[in-house]
Amino acid sequence: MASYLVTGASRGIGFEFVRQLSADANNIVIALVRDKEATERKIAAEITASNITVVQADITNIKDLQAAVAIISEITNGTLDYVIANAGKISDWSGLDDVQDLGLADPKLLEEDMLDLFRINVVGNAHLFNLVVPLVRKGIAKKVIAISSGLAEPIMTTKWKLTLGYPYAVSKGALNTLITKFQAQYIDEGILFLAVCPGTVDTGHLVNPNEKQQNNLMAMGAAFQKYQPNFTGPVRPSEAVTDVLKVVHNATIEKDAGGFVSHFGNQQKPFNIIKAKVKGVLPTAKRLVQIAGTPGAAIAIIHNGKHIHSEYIGYRDQELKLPVTDATIFPCASLTKAVVSAAMAICVEGGKPGWDTPIKDILPDFRTNSDILRNHMTAMDYLSHRAGMQSSLYWLGSMNNVLVSKENSMNLINDLKQVKPFRNDQGDDDVAKTYQALDDASVVEVVPMLSGGDTVGEPGSAMRSCIRDLVKLYTAFIESGQDQFENHTTSTLGSPLKQVPFLFSPQISMNPISRHETSYALGWARVQTPGPMGAIGLNPDLLKPKPMPEVARGHPSELMLYHQGMMPGNLAAVNLVPSTKGAVIVLTNSLALNDTADWLGQLYLEAYLGVTQRNDYVALSEETVEATRSWYSDVSAQLEKDRIPGTVARNPSEYTGRYSNEAGTMMIEILLDSGSEPALSLAFQGLQSEMYPLTHYHDDVFTWLITRNEFAQRGRFLMRGLNNAEYFKINFGPGSTYLTWWHDPCLKEPERFIRNEE
Repeated sequence: MASYLVTGASRGIGFEFVRQLSADANNIVIALVRDKEATERKIAAEITASNITVVQADITNIKDLQAAVAIISEITNGTLDYVIANAGKISDWSGLDDVQDLGLADPKLLEEDMLDLFRINVVGNAHLFNLVVPLVRKGIAKKVIAISSGLAEPIMTTKWKLTLGYPYAVSKGALNTLITKFQAQYIDEGILFLAVCPGTVDTGHLVNPNEKQQNNLMAMGAAFQKYQPNFTGPVRPSEAVTDVLKVVHNATIEKDAGGFVSHFGNQQKPFNIIKAKVKGVLPTAKRLVQIAGTPGAAIAIIHNGKHIHSEYIGYRDQELKLPVTDATIFPCASLTKAVVSAAMAICVEGGKPGWDTPIKDILPDFRTNSDILRNHMTAMDYLSHRAGMQSSLYWLGSMNNVLVSKENSMNLINDLKQVKPFRNDQGDDDVAKTYQALDDASVVEVVPMLSGGDTVGEPGSAMRSCIRDLVKLYTAFIESGQDQFENHTTSTLGSPLKQVPFLFSPQISMNPISRHETSYALGWARVQTPGPMGAIGLNPDLLKPKPMPEVARGHPSELMLYHQGMMPGNLAAVNLVPSTKGAVIVLTNSLALNDTADWLGQLYLEAYLGVTQRNDYVALSEETVEATRSWYSDVSAQLEKDRIPGTVARNPSEYTGRYSNEAGTMMIEILLDSGSEPALSLAFQGLQSEMYPLTHYHDDVFTWLITRNEFAQRGRFLMRGLNNAEYFKINFGPGSTYLTWWHDPCLKEPERFIRNEE
C-alpha cells in the first residue's frame, strides 16, 4: 500500500494522476484542489474508485496548506510516500508571446504576471515541501516530485531559440533550483526530490491564440522536432501521466537526486547534439585502429531506440581496398553468448527446460568428475560463468582451427576441472577478411572461426553478422528489456526476445572489491559508472598491474551492460545504456595489438554520454600495444630466469611418440627430424599445421616458444595472462611414459598426457 498526494488535481494531468493512481485499490490517493465540491463531482462522474480523498487548499495560502496537511496526516497516520507537486500556472497573458513582444508590453502587467507565476509555481511549492517533509520522512518511498517544464531547460532554449512564454519558463527554472536545494538538505535522510517534465501535453490551455502566437507555437513545434525527431505533437494527459509515473516509480536517490529529467527518465539530449559529439571522436578512432593494427571497423550508435549514427573505418579487404559498409559481415566471437542466453530464455518461456534445470538433465552425457558440478550445475550457472569451471583454450589451434571434433565435445566438457568455487567467482560476399596484427602493426590474413555445426566453437563464438543487423538485434534487446521491466512481463508484442530483464540481472560478482557494481548476468557484463569496463577482453591483462580506467568519471551514475568478443581475426564490443535506450556497437576484423574494439567502444560511449572528464584512449592504446610487443621478451626472460644451466637431454628418439590426455580429447605427437635444428618438434593432434619446434630447456623439459610475429602469422590466439612461461614448457616424465603441459594457469598443476602404446 502506498500513499500519494497530488496537487493541482482538479483537471489536466493532475486529474489524470488521480485517475491512474486510484486504479490500484491498495493506494491511498489524496487530491489537493482549490474547489473541493467541483472536483468531487468530477471524480464521481469519471472515476469509479473509493480510495480518493479530496482536500481543499489554495497552494498560495500558507494557512490553507497547514490545515490541509493536518487533514492529510490524519488520513495517512502521519506518513506519506509520494508527493506529486503538479499545481502550477501558465499565463494566458504571456504564455505565447516572445521576449521582444513582452518587452514592448505594459511593464506593470509584466511585473504582475511574473510575480503571480513565481508565487504559484515556486513559493507555493516551497511552503508545500516544508509542510510535507515530516510526513514523507516517515513514509516508505520518500519521494517528492515536482512537475516542471522543458521550457526551463537551458540547452534546448538557447540552441533552438525558444523565446516564448519566458515568465512561465523562468518560474519553472526557479522550481528546478528549489528542488536541488531541498535535495541538498534532505539527501542524508533518504528523501528524493526530483523535477520531471511531462513532455508537451494537450491540457486545453492557451486557447484562441492570435496569428503571431500561432506562428510562435508552430516555431516551437518545429524546434521540438529538431530537438527530438520522434516528436509528433502534444500527447494526451493519459500518455504523459503513464510515462511520468514510470519515471517516478523507477527513480532512485542514487541516480536521480535533485535532478531534472524528462518523461523518459533522463535529460533528453538533442539527437544532433549527441551525433555531433560522437562524430567529433572520429579522428581519435582512426588513430586507435592505426596504432593497434586494425584494417577495418564498423561502429554504430543507438539513442532512444533509434540508430542515429554510424562510422565505417578502413577496409574489409586490405589487399583490394574494399571499404567497410553497413552490410560487411564480421565474426562476433563471444557476442554470441547473449544470443545463446536469449535462445535459452525462449526455451524456458516455453516451459522446458527451466533455468534451474541441472545440466545433467539437459545433456545426459554430462559426467564431469566434480560431484558438485555434475549434480548441481544448472543452465544459469553455465551461461553466467559462475560454475567455476576451467576455461582453457588448448582446443583452439592455428588459423582458428578447432582441434576437438563435435563428436568429442562432451569428453572435452567432462574433462574440464572445477578451478574456482562454485557460484562464487566469475570465469569468462560482403564479408570482412580477418587479420592478425604483427608487432609493427602491419597485419597478416588469418582464417576466421568456422560457423558450421561440426565444431565445439559454434555456440560460444561462431556468430557472424553485420552492423546493420546488430543494430536491429540490440535495439530489440533494449526495447524488449524496458517494456518487460516496466510492465512486469516476460514477453513483448512483436519481439522474439523473452525474459530480457532476467537476462540482464546480476548472477555473479566480477569484482567484489569495487565502489560500484561489477557483475556478470547471462551473456552480459554489468557495471555501474563510474567504473571499469572491458573486463572480458584483452586490455586488463595488458594494463596490469594498473587497473582499467573508470568510464564516465564526473558523470551521473549509469548502469551499463556490455560484452566483448575476441578470436584470431576479430575483436568486437557492445555497450548498452538502458536509461537512454542507447548502445555503442563495434565490429573489427583483426586480432590487434590490443583490444581495439574495447577502446573504441569506451571512446564512443563517453562521447555519447557527453562525459567531460574523458579518458585518454590514445595513451591507453599506446601503452597496451607496448605491453603486447614486450610479450615475447618478457616470456623469454622468465624462461631464462628459471632455466637450470648445464643439464643435458636424453637421446631425442626417447621422447618421440604420441601422448594423450585422460579424456582423449587432446593428443600431442613428438616427432624427430635429425636433419633439423632443433631435431624435435611437437604437433597438436598430430597435425602438420600445428607443428612447433621443441628446444631443450633443462633436464627433460623442452619449450615450444616462437616469436609473437610467428604466432600471429599462424593465426594463433595469444593472451598475456594465459600464455605465460609455463604454458610453453613440455616436461617429460621418467622413461618418457608421459609428459605434462600447464596449458591453463587456473589448474593447480600441469595436465598429464600419457604416452600411447604403439
